[in-house]
Amino acid sequence: MYPSTIHACGNGNDTWAGAAPLVSRILADAGYDTGLAGKLHLAGAHRRIEPRGDDGYRVFAWSHGPRNDWPQGHAYAEWLRANGTDPDITRLSPENVPPRQHQTMWCADRAIAFMSEQRTSHG
Repeated sequence: MYPSTIHACGNGNDTWAGAAPLVSRILADAGYDTGLAGKLHLAGAHRRIEPRGDDGYRVFAWSHGPRNDWPQGHAYAEWLRANGTDPDITRLSPENVPPRQHQTMWCADRAIAFMSEQRTSHG
């Protein structure tokens, strides 16, 4: 469906309208193991975690941006803190972020870890 058909075409939506099922939900319902690392882009996320709705993700490592704008639910900022880095460095001094701590590398590492997990076949 076109986004305009389900009224989901504007940045900054408060919630996901739910007028259409998400492909991740359809895949999960069909038995696929789904995961997210990074942005979801369904609803506005300014200074808060983005509302998820019925998304079907088993793994949800969410990070809207390389900022420290909200206190919890921001997996990238939490990972930086756990590794001894102040998340504000990514906003205040992005040129000083070591490549291994860049948000893009974090997302790629999470995706690779998810894809590398051992799973059992259900077919």
